[in-house]
Amino acid sequence: MDAKNCVARLAICAFALTLISFCRTVDAADANGYSAAYECRAGGPQCNVDVATYTARACDQILTPSTGPIYNWSALSPDRDVNGDGFVVICLQPGDYTARGPLTFGGSNGASTNRKVLRCAKTDGTACDDPWRVTSADRARLKRIIVQAKNYWILHRLAVDGGGISDSAVAFRDQSSNNIVSRMLVENAGSGSWGLIDFSAWVGSMTRANTGIGNTEVVPQFKTSR
Repeated sequence: MDAKNCVARLAICAFALTLISFCRTVDAADANGYSAAYECRAGGPQCNVDVATYTARACDQILTPSTGPIYNWSALSPDRDVNGDGFVVICLQPGDYTARGPLTFGGSNGASTNRKVLRCAKTDGTACDDPWRVTSADRARLKRIIVQAKNYWILHRLAVDGGGISDSAVAFRDQSSNNIVSRMLVENAGSGSWGLIDFSAWVGSMTRANTGIGNTEVVPQFKTSR
């Protein structure tokens, strides 16, 4: 092969690789080429929210299972913005938080351009792995989450085990809207008309993305609007 043909072929290969990379960036396809239409991501056709960027922000508050008081959630500060960037990111390190009882959100709402985040974070502040991929010890494990009349929250990579309760393990109530449940493991809850995750009749728009659910009724993964 002469030098001219070699350069031409390298240029074609480089263009092809660039095109492949561009396509994957645009449609966010997974390793099998599948794109979730309702997944929340930058440029998503149904949910244009850059969850990856929001959940990668530095923690404003870090709680551990031993952060006192250990029998309630009063240590959690939903309006605490210590980084001064206008965002609130609350991080739970892996461990068992179930003795604190249900977590009911207080504080003010987030906003469409300023969402609040509750996520699992390792001791160095980096994101936890997907809870269904790791052992129980490497998850932030909660008993129940109730989002009561709160908007623009992202719940990310948390594990919620209802322990067999008949009610929902994660519940959105009283016109809570524009909240995102992302890459969570929710199990052992719900019976009858109650599913694992409850989007009540009075909930506004809601999205659940990439969430593992099991051991009871399965709530389909889709975006709902009131």
